[in-house]
Amino acid sequence: MPGEIAGTAKIHGVVLNLSRGGSFFVGARVVPVGSQVEMLIRLPGIEPIRVQGQIRHHTRNPEGEGMGIEFTAVSDSDLRFINEFVNARLGGS
Repeated sequence: MPGEIAGTAKIHGVVLNLSRGGSFFVGARVVPVGSQVEMLIRLPGIEPIRVQGQIRHHTRNPEGEGMGIEFTAVSDSDLRFINEFVNARLGGS
C-alpha cells in the first residue's frame, strides 16, 4: 500500500508490512536509524492515517532498501483502522 515519510523532503514509497506496532517501508532513500518520523499510510477506502514512529533498522529486500519503523504514537481511530486492515488480511474478525 502507498505510504509517505513526511518532513522537509518527503519520501514516497510502499508499506510492505503493517502491524499494530509498526511497519516496513521501502522508499527512494532511507532515514538514519533512531530518527523520529511522521508517516502517512494510505489504507484502501479511508483517508490517509498518520502515525509517529522511530526508525529501528534498515534492510535490503527485492524492492530496495527499506526501514523498519516502530510506531510511537497512533490515534485510537487510526489504530482501529490498522487493526481492521490487519485482521481482514489474516482472515480474522
